[in-house]
Amino acid sequence: MTATEIPKSPPSFLELLWSYTTRHRRLVVSVIGLVAIEIIWFAFVGYEFRDIRATEGFLGIAPLTQCTGASCATVFRAPPPFIGPVTDLLIYALPAIWALVFVAPSLARELESRSVRFSWTQAVTRKQWLGVRTASGLFATLVVVVAEVLVVRRWIFPHSYTSEPWQWFIFTGVLAPAIALLLVAVAVLSSLLWKKPVAALLTTAVLFGAVALGITTTYQTLLSPKTIMSGAGSPLSLPQGSLVVGETSVTKNGTRLSSTYTNQVLSTCNRQAMSKFRGVQSNQPGATAGIFSPTTFNPSTYTSCLESHNLYTLISYQPPLRFWELQWIYAGATMGATAAIVALSFMLVKRIDI
Repeated sequence: MTATEIPKSPPSFLELLWSYTTRHRRLVVSVIGLVAIEIIWFAFVGYEFRDIRATEGFLGIAPLTQCTGASCATVFRAPPPFIGPVTDLLIYALPAIWALVFVAPSLARELESRSVRFSWTQAVTRKQWLGVRTASGLFATLVVVVAEVLVVRRWIFPHSYTSEPWQWFIFTGVLAPAIALLLVAVAVLSSLLWKKPVAALLTTAVLFGAVALGITTTYQTLLSPKTIMSGAGSPLSLPQGSLVVGETSVTKNGTRLSSTYTNQVLSTCNRQAMSKFRGVQSNQPGATAGIFSPTTFNPSTYTSCLESHNLYTLISYQPPLRFWELQWIYAGATMGATAAIVALSFMLVKRIDI
């Protein structure tokens, strides 16, 4: 009786994924390294910001304040100057770095070198081959970006902001992971289309810039802003954490005023609000020089003057609750685009010629 060799069944998707991950150890090492860098850096920034926070005011960020309980006092100590640029670089770059550094080059290199021919002849279908690489890229990216969002919110936001940081809108909340996953999908599709690492990198980088620019220029007005009107010199009681979208000089009935008229009124009222000189002033020879007190500014006089000239300020703003509403709107659209691009990639991989 002759022994017959029992054919080995094709590997499962999880077996292929495990084999790919262990073979490309730099995948795991890179993820662990990036997460470690995130934790160490943002913990250091949180330490430098200890007991100091910037409170959001109507026109921006107020001076740094040091707080003990509910009592705060203005302080002059500021964190080292390099902290801001490095922190911004990490926050801006991390959503894209994995798609640019690992997914696009590794996938395109396999196609360019035609090593995929060997993979596709070993009981591994094209869809399985693409699925393993896409899944590993998506999961690794998700780990890196979610870790970034968590450590930033843990170490940075409690010290620096009293509400959601609108200026980091596309790199916080649920939108940052959604954008990162979209970039991985684009990296996969561009690798299949161009089969060149450089072309795939450039395509992914250009799309990242286009997505970031598109969201940045539209999120402030995607939902109709609310408005509030007050005297140009009066403090506005906007909800804490609101995003100021625009300011317009108007009359009390809402008619827009020209910038020339507005500047003239502001100059006039500013002069009236300043205290006048005491004594005699003259340029004539022999006249007594004026003796005056330090100049002071009278806010109530300034406000009354502006209102007497029928000058008011119309403020358009997004209330704080819309931060998460807009986050989910953009994240939903981004995830929909990601799903469509991944589906297109699986359709394309069956037709490409290597």
